[in-house]
Amino acid sequence: MIRFKSEAGEFVLEVKVFSKTKTFRFFRNKKFPSGTVEISRDFISGQSTGGESRIVVFAVFCADGRISNRQIYYLRGLKKIADKIILVADSPVFEEELSKISDLVCHCEFKYHREYDFGSYKRGFEYALKAGLLESAEELVFCNDSCYGPVYPFEECFGVMAERSCDFWGMTLNKKLKKHIQSYFYVFRPNVFKSKCFAEFMHKIKKQPGIDKVIKKYETVLTEYLEKNSFSSSSFVPENIENIPADFNKTFYPLTLIKDFQVPLVKVKTFNGKYVDNLKENPAEVLKFVESVNPELAKIIKENN
Repeated sequence: MIRFKSEAGEFVLEVKVFSKTKTFRFFRNKKFPSGTVEISRDFISGQSTGGESRIVVFAVFCADGRISNRQIYYLRGLKKIADKIILVADSPVFEEELSKISDLVCHCEFKYHREYDFGSYKRGFEYALKAGLLESAEELVFCNDSCYGPVYPFEECFGVMAERSCDFWGMTLNKKLKKHIQSYFYVFRPNVFKSKCFAEFMHKIKKQPGIDKVIKKYETVLTEYLEKNSFSSSSFVPENIENIPADFNKTFYPLTLIKDFQVPLVKVKTFNGKYVDNLKENPAEVLKFVESVNPELAKIIKENN
């Protein structure tokens, strides 16, 4: 059986022979609204007044050329713990939208590079290197807009992890395919982001034939790669949680994460139906809990779904 379907940014060809299905993905040129532009810009108003102790690269995608209220809310949360934020989008933008972020980021780049979040992380890292932002930095954060947040202030989890002895960390660990920190939120310390092996990994990131390949080639590999180079890792959420199978994606249990472990982020897919086959907890209950601790964010979630 051969099945051909279209997904965002890709054509997907599925070939089923007996009980096995092979999937092939092909890029297609995504159409963005007329009037959007590819642009990069520095902002003086987004600069910190002190030293650069924490640098954040925030990867986003703006399908309609607009910077959404959920992305702005996330940025405002990051601003409270970041000295400088570099925003990199895998999409063009309406130029007037830049006024929304001029006081939040020090630099932005909007370009349809089709390398997904890792391509944006690469570009943000390379900008930070060139601009000398990493010379005195104590932490480098990579995060993306696949989540709503922060449910709780980022200061809380960063305070906990400041006491943790590790070279890099993330919010959650996933053991599917291989043990790895999930790429929606990474924090690296200087011995990692100033190392030759880290730079080599980042510089080699290139366009892959689909998001599945990006996950297999970069997300599931980075943790193991750094550990083989003698760096230690950790996760904010415990590696093993009772009632969650070891090889399950922990983000399928969003209520458990935000209620029992105070994770400040919840996946957008929790509410938009894209987790429908995997979600293990009721999104209505998740939203109800978010509303009890952060009514402003709950309102944004409702407006976007």
